[in-house]
Amino acid sequence: MIEDKKIILIFFCFSLIFLNEANAQSYSYRHYSVEDGVNSSTVYCAMQDSKGFMWFGTETGACRFDGKTFIQFTMHDGLSDNEIFQIHEDSKGRIWFLTFNGKISFLENGIFHNPDNDTVLKKAIAYSNNLLSFYEDHNGAIWIGTVFNGLMKIDGPTVSHYDLSENTTDEKGMYVQEDSLNNIWVMKSLKIYKLDGNVHAETRKTQFLFDNRNCVYTQDRNFLFLDSGAIYLMANLKTRKLISISDSIKRIDFMFMDPFKNVWIGTQGLGCYKYYFSDSTYKKPEIFLPGKIILWIFTDNENNTWITTANEGIYMLPADYKNHFSYTINDGLSETQINSIAKDASGNIWLGLSRGRINVITKNNGLKSFSVDQKASHYNRIVNIYIDKHNTVWCATDFGLYPYKNFQPEPSFLEATALKNIAQNPVTDEISITYYGGIFYLSEDGTKLQGSIVYNDGSVKLQRTFTHAYDHYGNLWIGNIEGLNFYSGKQLIKYGADNALLKIRITDIKEFKNDIMIISTYGHGIIFFSKGKIIQQVSTQQGLAGDICRKIFTRDSLVWIATSTGLSKIIYENNFFTVKENLNSNNGLLSDNVRGVIDDGEKIYVATEKGLSVLNNNSNIEKTASPIVYITKLTTDNNLFNITNIPDISYKNQRLVIDFVAVTFKNPEEVKYQYRLNGNSGKWTETKNNLVEFSSLSPGKYIFELTAKKIDSDWSKPIQLSLVITPPFWKTLWFELLIANFCILSLYWIIRNVTTHKLRQQLVLAKQKQAIEAERNRIASDMHDDLGSDLSKITIVSEVIKESEKLNVEISSNLNKISRYAIDLREKMDDIIWALNPTHDTLGDLISYVHQYTLNYFEGSNITCTVTLPEIIPETPVSATMRRNIFLIVKESLHNIYKHAHASHAHIKIKIANSELAIFIEDNGEGFEENQLSYGGNGLNNIRKRTMETGGKLGIISSKGHGCTVQFSCSLRKR
Repeated sequence: MIEDKKIILIFFCFSLIFLNEANAQSYSYRHYSVEDGVNSSTVYCAMQDSKGFMWFGTETGACRFDGKTFIQFTMHDGLSDNEIFQIHEDSKGRIWFLTFNGKISFLENGIFHNPDNDTVLKKAIAYSNNLLSFYEDHNGAIWIGTVFNGLMKIDGPTVSHYDLSENTTDEKGMYVQEDSLNNIWVMKSLKIYKLDGNVHAETRKTQFLFDNRNCVYTQDRNFLFLDSGAIYLMANLKTRKLISISDSIKRIDFMFMDPFKNVWIGTQGLGCYKYYFSDSTYKKPEIFLPGKIILWIFTDNENNTWITTANEGIYMLPADYKNHFSYTINDGLSETQINSIAKDASGNIWLGLSRGRINVITKNNGLKSFSVDQKASHYNRIVNIYIDKHNTVWCATDFGLYPYKNFQPEPSFLEATALKNIAQNPVTDEISITYYGGIFYLSEDGTKLQGSIVYNDGSVKLQRTFTHAYDHYGNLWIGNIEGLNFYSGKQLIKYGADNALLKIRITDIKEFKNDIMIISTYGHGIIFFSKGKIIQQVSTQQGLAGDICRKIFTRDSLVWIATSTGLSKIIYENNFFTVKENLNSNNGLLSDNVRGVIDDGEKIYVATEKGLSVLNNNSNIEKTASPIVYITKLTTDNNLFNITNIPDISYKNQRLVIDFVAVTFKNPEEVKYQYRLNGNSGKWTETKNNLVEFSSLSPGKYIFELTAKKIDSDWSKPIQLSLVITPPFWKTLWFELLIANFCILSLYWIIRNVTTHKLRQQLVLAKQKQAIEAERNRIASDMHDDLGSDLSKITIVSEVIKESEKLNVEISSNLNKISRYAIDLREKMDDIIWALNPTHDTLGDLISYVHQYTLNYFEGSNITCTVTLPEIIPETPVSATMRRNIFLIVKESLHNIYKHAHASHAHIKIKIANSELAIFIEDNGEGFEENQLSYGGNGLNNIRKRTMETGGKLGIISSKGHGCTVQFSCSLRKR
């Protein structure tokens, strides 16, 4: 128990300060400086061109901005001077630069024109005179006014100079205006001049003083000016008063009317004022950027407002700036860095700072400040704020625990070192506090921090502990040096012992629905845990803003994760957690280093190291127009190409890079791109990068397509870029045609020579064949004429001698033999002559001869004979050797039947099929056993030999008493 004196002493150490500031808040800007790529911290002007790019003129050059990258331009690029006062675009798309030295330049198709390279601009130099105004009339002529009475007109190649001075040095300014009849009027000081040609035809006096600092054209080409403490608008030379300016608004340097007719005023050192136009009147102004020197104000086509300053760069106020604002030291916070955040039951937002300080943003946007211990170290951080069931606010610090009720400190400061976080058991209402060595719990009377929780094994060992939490069952979840632990009051489970991912440092634990526990880690993202196992992990690889996670906040199916590099919004759908959106400084946060978050359904309170950011929780985001996407650059290994005129690219380039951008200033980091190569035949690839690289493209024609979308838009209409990769000369069409022609000619030459050679060989063979046939005819003829005649004579003489002389038996027998030998020889000679005669070199002649010979052979004998011929006999050529061998095979077989078979009938069958000739010679003689078959005799030996010469096959089938069949077959294909 703490002594009463100590309680009283500590109670009086608390100081309570109320700061009742309504609307104690400021808007979030995007700030661009030299570090981001702006030429200079002093920026004179801002302009958006027709493609959507923002242009800025500075004291050291101009720059173009696409939402991500600034591209700088100076005199080295072609500007006529580095100090750019104004930038304008004409109807032809030329970007004009008005400079300090009176020299004009413009950018057209990527080329700067200046007095050194353009004869027209050389005639349009305003020597010793600052360029002041820029106007394009209905004919496209450019009018440029100067500070001291100078006026120039650039109309094509013609430059006209006007001198409207009246020898009064106090006359300043030169502004051009057109009336409804397109007459040109020039306003200067207290007079208005009407121009007719090169002279002024009419002069009108006016009570208005056109001061060159307080006159500007509106975006619809009207004229806005300040005079005598009021702002006026001139349209068609008719002037009406818009706003009376308060005397407190001084040193006005610039005016601007946005597309909603709101009027902005820029001052020297008082920031800028916005007069809201509503119900045909202008309301009380709102101040922006107090204390800044404002040089220019401009609203782009996404309704973002750009404010340029002296010495502090560029500020962009987003179009939805009212949807997010912030609290910083300028808005009443005691300190910038917020360590913890909580919301009580009354709707008050509690912020834990350093040095023992607590700030409370009340539900009516008032701000209250507490100091828990003025004597404590400056390092005394409010590391955790917890609101219990009774709406008591518990503040855990580096040196103790402080309770509050109804903004009043409770007299029960509990001293402890290095507290981490506070949790309340939903079942027992017991409050416990994590500290460096474990977990304390609060005594029932709330006056003591008692010893560490005793586990089921009775151990109370000190362990480095980072956080703890209870689930709705009252179970305790602990993140300590051993990782994730679970304690039910009866059992301790050390999940980190079995899973390396659960052994890492845990920074926060929250229960989600369906008994899912969400665990944030210091370096491994978020882990979703249920029923003793990890069901999902979400890290930067799955789209999380950062892997170093600090705090978790849940609402319905929504999970917010505060990380060191932004705030992540996770949605639970279909039993799966998906990163829906990431927020950072580009979305209105004061810093990417987020330390805590609260989402009450209406607003999102984000605690950062630079203050508190408040975002409107608008779930019904209206879609905006799709961005216009541009291909800005094409580079290869050694070349940079002009996008408007890309030549064919050599195959030697191994690396081709295409740079592109979708111009938007609303969350440019969230722009997504899709690209594909070769149009509809390719697949879309999605990326957030602003370039794509292709390596070693094969020669050919390609179409590169690109589309983009903003975070709240549909995909844009695809743009195309045609590319031609030229092949090496040996892969070009002309070379391939040349090779093809060469091959064709070579093939023709080869075929011609081969054909000629074959024809010559065939001719030689034909001649040889013709000669052979002629020789065969001669031999056959000679044999028939000479030998046949002599053999006939021998036969006749033998017969005559037998008839005329009475010869003894022996002589008569010999004469008979002579006569018979002569007849046999004559028959054999006829066979030879038939074989030699080339006129018989066909299959038909062979079969016909065999048929006739067979019938004649058995004529006059006791053996009958039948011959079966094929129905169709093709006229296939058969060589003389083949004919003779086949004939002799048949002849020898017939001889064996006649001489040895003792047969009464013989049958010869000839078949032709598939270019195969088959001859079957059958008899019904005595036959023989096949094992008794012997090729030792001359007849069968001759048949076998001639069969081999024909390349044919021979088969002999016989059995005792069943005759014999000789089967011969051979191919008729030309060999």
